[in-house]
Amino acid sequence: PYFGLNIFQTIKRDYIISGSGSGNFFLIKTNVTGDTIWTKVYSAGFTTGMYSCALTPDSGYIFCGSTDAVNSSSVANAVFAKTDVYGNIQWAKSIGGVAADYARSVKVCSDSGYIAVGTTKSYGAGNQDIYVIRLNQQGAILWTKTFGGTGQDEGNSVVQTSDGGFLIGGFTKSFGVGQEDAILIKIDSVGNLLWDKTYGSISSEILSSLETTNDGNFIMIVGNALVKVNSIGDTLWCKQGFGSRTLNKTKGGRFIMTDGDALTRSLIKIDSLTNVKWSRKFPLYPNIPNMPFVRPSCVIETSDSGYSFIRIADYTQNASIVFVKTDSVGIGGCDNTATIPFQYTLSIAITNPVLAIASGGAINNISVNISGSGIHVGNNCLMTNINAIENEGDYTIYPNPFISSATLISPVQSSQDKTEFVMLEMFGREINRLIIPSSGNLLITRDNVKSGIYFYQIIKEKEIIKTGKIVIQ
Repeated sequence: PYFGLNIFQTIKRDYIISGSGSGNFFLIKTNVTGDTIWTKVYSAGFTTGMYSCALTPDSGYIFCGSTDAVNSSSVANAVFAKTDVYGNIQWAKSIGGVAADYARSVKVCSDSGYIAVGTTKSYGAGNQDIYVIRLNQQGAILWTKTFGGTGQDEGNSVVQTSDGGFLIGGFTKSFGVGQEDAILIKIDSVGNLLWDKTYGSISSEILSSLETTNDGNFIMIVGNALVKVNSIGDTLWCKQGFGSRTLNKTKGGRFIMTDGDALTRSLIKIDSLTNVKWSRKFPLYPNIPNMPFVRPSCVIETSDSGYSFIRIADYTQNASIVFVKTDSVGIGGCDNTATIPFQYTLSIAITNPVLAIASGGAINNISVNISGSGIHVGNNCLMTNINAIENEGDYTIYPNPFISSATLISPVQSSQDKTEFVMLEMFGREINRLIIPSSGNLLITRDNVKSGIYFYQIIKEKEIIKTGKIVIQ
């Protein structure tokens, strides 16, 4: 199985997919249309898992996770590995003690060094504390801190703040009002505690994603809720019902999220007040029926203002990574339909725990082996049907497939409404745009378009009211 998946787009518009599986970690580089350029598989010790990856200022990559390369297969240490732009290892370090230690998330700092958060059982006050590790560009430790209580505490998100400090997100079983509560910890640039707060109810709330907002505040996913807090952790609002897993900031201060259940994966675009701009639901794996489940994924905004996301489909005991590219309103090459997420306001309890603070971490250089293959990438969405978005009228293309021409049969159009037919290639490039006449019927000619599968949109007053597939023979 794969986990720790991340996706990035380079300045040349190529994509990098990172993750872990089968005791190793990997990088996959594709071009702008998703075709593989190269793959690298890395191993260090009996079991190495990378949970996070980030682009570095020199166009390379920094990984963090855990490895047993130092303490044998029974004990894991936090591990960091830095590569160049081609995926070649420049340095690799393990950090930790005699018990299990993990790095869950890594970010590049303003000085081009690194900040990572995770968990430690080697240091701190409880059976598992939040572990914060600050490194320079060469992977040397600048400082470490642990935060926690007598129970189980974990850090899984970190952002650098405008004052040069850091905001740590995670969950705690030591403090709060429920089984597991989300926790935010604000520290300065050298790890000194400024404030901390927990957020939760009587059930379990884990902070799974954390982002800054354009107004200097923060937004986070807590359980199935979106919570916005100010610069000192006070709640500004809390909205329940998204079921979200990952969150990423887009242009204009808006956000794109992934959501999902046992059968589907959704993209949700929201503004800074959580108003839903659009939502698209994708099936688990279009070409393979009866897929058991899909795992949480990562989503980014792309250079063309569209979106790319990755997800994991697990079938017959073998996991597959699914890479999906959409346009600016979430229409992609796989089946997708419009959906409206249910949301309502939620009240959560906030506490101010007194954290025990410590530090520690022995550092070791480790050897990482690289192989250049072992991951197969194929196309899985090219022959699927696209389900129509629910709309106010019926639109039909006949014949479909066609050779030279077809007719779009549509409801009679109001002379005041501008309704357009837009034809797109597989990767979202527009190849034809026509205004649907008031009579309702539109002749679609092949012209110089090659044989293949294409998609169409019906746009009424700048809103997409239907999508579909066209096959030209």
